[in-house]
Amino acid sequence: SQETLNVTKDFMEKLDRVVVVLKKEIPGFLGNRLAFALFREAVYLVDEGVATVEDIDKVMTAAIGLRWAFMGPFLTYHLGGGEGGLEYFFSRGFGYGANEWMYTLAKYDKFPYTGVVKAVQQMKEYSFIKGKSFQELSKWRDEKLFQIYKIVWGDKKQNSNGENNK
Repeated sequence: SQETLNVTKDFMEKLDRVVVVLKKEIPGFLGNRLAFALFREAVYLVDEGVATVEDIDKVMTAAIGLRWAFMGPFLTYHLGGGEGGLEYFFSRGFGYGANEWMYTLAKYDKFPYTGVVKAVQQMKEYSFIKGKSFQELSKWRDEKLFQIYKIVWGDKKQNSNGENNK
């Protein structure tokens, strides 16, 4: 019900959470759906021998992930369109670039066995994690997330317009 939605939204905001209410019901959480679309492509690239799991993580942390820590894909590509914004990006940049290769993206609806095996095997050789326990890696991750959170959000959350939510 709308009342349940409002109570839940208010409660989560009091816990200092960023709340997004979907316009219609779909399976899964919005963030997980977006993350798994990217992960599906990453597994596909590993399965096809295009890149290793380490290569993909490097690209994510050195490029895309830096942007996505403080702005989403729409604002990213809006800025990529220059003064013309997202409209220009779609009509010129995107249309003449990604449309030429987008058909090659992963299309499967389940992770292929071969891709899973390759990814799992490559994780065993991943140089950064060698010799580190799960607890050490989890602690490292949590500390980094907290540092990024403080840099991006500070003491006040902001929406995508840079306006404070508090």
